[in-house]
Amino acid sequence: PKIEAGSSAQVRKTLEHQKISWYAKGLKDPKKFTTACWRSYPKGTKFKINYHTRSVVTICDDRGAFEFNGSNVFLDVSSGAFSGLSDLRTGIIYATVEVLN
Repeated sequence: PKIEAGSSAQVRKTLEHQKISWYAKGLKDPKKFTTACWRSYPKGTKFKINYHTRSVVTICDDRGAFEFNGSNVFLDVSSGAFSGLSDLRTGIIYATVEVLN
């Protein structure tokens, strides 16, 4: 699936080769396209994540993106958002992230 940001969204920054993981534990609705992001991005920040030919737009509504196997994860996205990019069994992907708003 390809989820596009509305026409009013503007790219503030593009970050190449960012580590993306997924989570569902503790989420009210893991199918929503949400993400946990670092404190350097305010809650409400939108991220467009591009992986091969797929892309999703998520909104930061949680804090996190923690260490996984000894290295930092840039974004932890909901299982719904991750499955729009890759099979959940993949676990970790490296993607291009556009910071929107």
